Amino acid sequence: MTPEQYEQLRGLFFAMEELDSSKHASFLEDAREKYGELIFDELTSLLKEHHPNRARREGSNPETFRYITSAKDALKLDSTSSALKEDDLATRRSKSGRDLDQTSKDPPPQQVASNFLLKSQKPQMRKSRRRNNTWLWITALLPTALIGWITYAQVHSTMKQAVQDEMRGVSDSVSHAARRFLSDKSHLVESWTREPEIQNAVHLLVDHSVNQELDTNQLNASQNIIADQLRRLSGVNTVQFAVWDSDNHFRCSNLPALISQSIREERDIQTQLDRAKKGDAVIFGPFKNPESSDASPNNPEMGVLTAVRNENNSVLAIMLVTRIGMYQEFSRMFFDIANAGNLDAYAVNEIGTMLTESPRAATLASSKRLDVTVEEIGASLRVADPGFPIQTSNHKKLTRSSMPLTRAAASVVSGRSEGEIEPYRNYAGIEVVGSWRWNSDSGIGVIVERSASQAFATVQIVQAGFILLASLLFLSVTIAAAFLARATAAERAAVHPLSRYKVCEEVGAGGMGLVFRAKHQQLGRDTALKVMIGGTQRKEDQMRFDREARLAASLSNPHSVTIYDYGRSEDGESYCVMEFLRGLTLQEVVDRSGYQPLGRVLFILRQVCEAVAEAHQKRLLHLDIKPQNIMLSLDQAVGDWAVLFDYGLSKPITPTLEFYSSPSARWSGTPMYMAPERFHHLDQVDQRSDIYSLGCVAYFLATGSTPFFDSDPESLLTIIINQNPIDLTTRRGEEVPAEFAKLILKCMAKKSEDRFGSIEDFIIQIENLQTRFPWTTEDSRRWWLQHGNESDAKR
Repeated sequence: MTPEQYEQLRGLFFAMEELDSSKHASFLEDAREKYGELIFDELTSLLKEHHPNRARREGSNPETFRYITSAKDALKLDSTSSALKEDDLATRRSKSGRDLDQTSKDPPPQQVASNFLLKSQKPQMRKSRRRNNTWLWITALLPTALIGWITYAQVHSTMKQAVQDEMRGVSDSVSHAARRFLSDKSHLVESWTREPEIQNAVHLLVDHSVNQELDTNQLNASQNIIADQLRRLSGVNTVQFAVWDSDNHFRCSNLPALISQSIREERDIQTQLDRAKKGDAVIFGPFKNPESSDASPNNPEMGVLTAVRNENNSVLAIMLVTRIGMYQEFSRMFFDIANAGNLDAYAVNEIGTMLTESPRAATLASSKRLDVTVEEIGASLRVADPGFPIQTSNHKKLTRSSMPLTRAAASVVSGRSEGEIEPYRNYAGIEVVGSWRWNSDSGIGVIVERSASQAFATVQIVQAGFILLASLLFLSVTIAAAFLARATAAERAAVHPLSRYKVCEEVGAGGMGLVFRAKHQQLGRDTALKVMIGGTQRKEDQMRFDREARLAASLSNPHSVTIYDYGRSEDGESYCVMEFLRGLTLQEVVDRSGYQPLGRVLFILRQVCEAVAEAHQKRLLHLDIKPQNIMLSLDQAVGDWAVLFDYGLSKPITPTLEFYSSPSARWSGTPMYMAPERFHHLDQVDQRSDIYSLGCVAYFLATGSTPFFDSDPESLLTIIINQNPIDLTTRRGEEVPAEFAKLILKCMAKKSEDRFGSIEDFIIQIENLQTRFPWTTEDSRRWWLQHGNESDAKR
């Protein structure tokens, strides 16, 4: 239930309370029709449990007090409050005759809370609840859930292993086929070089000094002989070649001039020529041929470098043979495998460039979901991870050369042959699983991938089946519980109201009681449950407890803590149920990341001012504003969401001087954030005292340090009254704009008349500065992503 719904519920309840009891039924029915079942159920529950006369009597004597409202902010008592607590313990010891050390034998806090919640329940209710829980857990939920979870885990693991084995098998098959294809082509080209006509022509080309030029007719004749023989042997009219002598000097070529020149100038060509002379069949390319006369001038080409040997088996020359349809056959092999297996299969070189024309990449490029055209894929596309799925709206904004290689490409070019069953992004940013193999002989890697959604389609079906079974189980148990609950409805009506809450853990302790995190049994909502325990049940403490709850409940601003319920048990023990605040206190925010951006300081300050403004409008002062009493969380729509809590020291704006005459009233609060008039001019305490504290909080956020150096209370009091805070630029270590510093220092002026006259004036100045120092929702998300965790989200 949202804060707005609780505010609506409170208004309806007060309206219903004014009616005669005979009209409650019709009022509830009207509420059901207008506001729904949730509001109707809560109104019904409140009507059963509310005792208006007792509530008014218990809340009739307000008194100053303080409490803990956050699981993150435990109460820190000052020396005076501690002394008062010691006096109280001494009084209890004298009355009971026990030694003070015996207090250590008191029950632990969790047991105290449980005793408090359960002591008023009837024995028959405990027996009924025990019977119901035993029945549900033993016969339905526990064994079925355990068996279902084990079964699902085994099925899920088996299916993932099956997917992994399948991908490994396909990658092994593709790698073997590619290795066999390249080997066959290499041996074929090598057999051509053993033809006598080719050997004689090559011998004529290289059998003279490097500086001696052949006669043009002899050169042309030799080239024509080689070309004619290669066309005859290959059956391809477009075959091209290049020849180097045994000393790696270029001799001749019928390649286009541009391609021939680029091959001769290629830095790695010498290494490849040396490999060929050693007897290795070297795969050359694929490479682009811009001077091709084909209809598609950018079609990649692929060739073989092999040694030409004489009759003595000595290396006579090295020949490159290309344009024999080798690339088309190589790419078609991957194309057919990919289509047959409904997956993506392609080859890459040692720098992560896609060598073959992947059908999946071609489909994506045709639909504008890739940052290249179809013609630019083969021998050009860098297999890089864009970091997100490429769409038609963003494909032109990518710089692929600056992106890291995909997990598969980075692994395979490192010479590793492995696979990955956990999804990763491919060259189009799509989640895939894959397997890859590296062929060190050819310097070519093979990658086989399948989209994660397809690979785990069966797993998802099984998962959906288990979810359905779990839902049916939950529905069955719910129906059974409803029948059992109906049998004990009369008993539950007499149970303590807090039986609806399950105590989970202790989250704080203070001078008057303990605070627990509790969960509403029906709504499943976390709440903060404060309980007054044991020796704290003095009349003065009870009045303070009641006053705190009533004051906080009167505030409806979403940046103030929300009170859900409060009251006393039949034994007179007080309790209060309030909003459980998640996130980090501002103290923890600074502890984690140091001083904050100025825009964020203004953004948080603006929200806290809204809560303070509402309190001031109700003629209340907070008087304990500090980083530890402001909780910050992440709201997905707004960004940073601040909530002010701990109204235990709230005072009327115009109290009498006697109101502050006691030491506890004078020193209640945290001195570091208290206005100077709180120490020596009590009659001047008003709205501007809260504004001073807000300035101190802003100073702390902007600099990461308190306004004054921490010291003993007496020295700190003198510093606060007589000295100005250290300059913001000095504390922050970087320049703070003058208008920002002026805003903070005006709040922290020693004289109240030098500060802002009202919180509204302060808000206006904050809003004026926010245009210069913006803080966006995305800025907040980035901070929480780096410094927060999932439990810090507001909703």
